Amino acid sequence: MTRYTISKKADEKVQKELSVIRKILVRRLKPISIILFGGFGRGEGSFEIKNGKILPLNDYDVYVVTKRNIPSKKLDETGKECSKAIGKGGLEFAEEYKSIYDKNKFFHVDVRCLVYSHLGKMRRINRTYELKHASTIIYGEDVRKKINDIKLPISESFRYLLNPACHLLLCMDSRRLRGNFKKDERMFAMHHITKTYLACASSLLISAGKFSPTYRGTALAFKRIYGEKFPELADRIEEAAKFKVMPRKKEIKNIRRKWIEARNDLAFCMNYISKKHLHINAENAKELAEKLYKKL
Repeated sequence: MTRYTISKKADEKVQKELSVIRKILVRRLKPISIILFGGFGRGEGSFEIKNGKILPLNDYDVYVVTKRNIPSKKLDETGKECSKAIGKGGLEFAEEYKSIYDKNKFFHVDVRCLVYSHLGKMRRINRTYELKHASTIIYGEDVRKKINDIKLPISESFRYLLNPACHLLLCMDSRRLRGNFKKDERMFAMHHITKTYLACASSLLISAGKFSPTYRGTALAFKRIYGEKFPELADRIEEAAKFKVMPRKKEIKNIRRKWIEARNDLAFCMNYISKKHLHINAENAKELAEKLYKKL
């Protein structure tokens, strides 16, 4: 069986849900190939065990490879149909600011499109590298060999830190900072804290020319390259990689402290690469943002 997680039992659950999703995608979109990417595509999908049942977490990310481009509206409609078919809400939490996070309600199938003739001319970004080196074909032709092989530019080192900055803001408002969490909001915040550390590791690895497309590979490479220089950060990144592949509720505590710590480590990494590659020195986040804006 294909590995989607670190657990064979969880893989069986994921395989069952992907079979339902695949049938809908084939029927509606007529793809040449379907590529599963993200955590489940690299064999490191997040899941939890609740009352003996396996519950995949976050979302399924897929690319359909087709002869012609498919409009975004149709892709979104198809993703929602897939989500409903596996009993999920199909919403993206990023679109629902200040709503109370519910793991099932905000689990969605993210469907994107790649045109077959464009596979050899994809952008030099981490997504291209991930699709070629850390993804899974769940239908049709193995098109990964047609994707151009790239070396990630330093600009990706900066871009890697922008998304977690936005997501850290999204998952923590004044109510949550006071310790008032509802429903699955602690898991929501911990997820983005974890992703922040993995993004920090990827950013610094790109800076060193040693990028790894997997969570566990990223943590190992970071410890090997930066472990002596930044030992505490290396330990937190290692813990983040472990939590990402199998979240453990007992570790979801002191969220406010963990959030502030992640925010500070993110700022440290941005300062580090800004000084190294753009020769920018800044005393605080505001000054750094202004100098980066002016420089770029």
